[in-house]
Amino acid sequence: MLFQLVDKVIRQIEVLDPKNDAPAFSSALLQMSPALFQDFLGGKNMRDLKTAAMTVAAAQIKIIKEIPLIVEFMGEAIRDRQTAPPVRCALLQDLVYLVRANDLLPDHLPGGYGLVDDCILLRTTVPEFLEVLPPGFTTAEKERQILAFLSRSVPPLQLNLVQVLVELVWKSFHICKSLPDRDAEAMARRLIEDPLNSRPAEADMSAFRLPAGPQVSASLLGGNSYYKKGCLNISFPDGGGIAMTPSGDIIGWER
Repeated sequence: MLFQLVDKVIRQIEVLDPKNDAPAFSSALLQMSPALFQDFLGGKNMRDLKTAAMTVAAAQIKIIKEIPLIVEFMGEAIRDRQTAPPVRCALLQDLVYLVRANDLLPDHLPGGYGLVDDCILLRTTVPEFLEVLPPGFTTAEKERQILAFLSRSVPPLQLNLVQVLVELVWKSFHICKSLPDRDAEAMARRLIEDPLNSRPAEADMSAFRLPAGPQVSASLLGGNSYYKKGCLNISFPDGGGIAMTPSGDIIGWER
């Protein structure tokens, strides 16, 4: 059942269009976190804010449309019998979150905006679980900046909860590592057969020192934004930045 639900979400992502869906995405963006977005863009007037929000929306839709590539990479690892059962369970838990429509940012939010949290979760955890970036994803530094860019569009409360979710999945991953393989495989089967009623692995971890897990974003406020040669440039307070054309094409990443 899980994989049928994943296929349904993938089809919804594939029909997203950066040009046609950017207006709805940007409206949701400005409505969900207007103060944060205005601070992010340096307090520009509303006309400039809407123009910039359209650019950001188109760029983020293009990033969201990379989810099928990540899911394909995850699927190959899940089907590979050489993949350790705890890793398989962790990847399946990520897919369970993807198919749940009423999550931290409900998937029905317009223009694909409701998939931003799903995209953040996958891009944060999958490289950690598999210890390698998906094909076509160039460097860990670029991934850090993509996550910083996506995080700026999530209201602070929801973003904090995304980090809690990442930590929960990370903890569950390490709980699964402590289980016998047969128990981890049984958990994987439950996740596949009944994803909407499944829960992360639970155990008493008080005597276990959990390794530091992945972080969604260190800082939300600050940074700078400006237009240069008609392109929107945004710098992040933790370093790096992004340059985008008005249509949302990402033409550069700053280090």
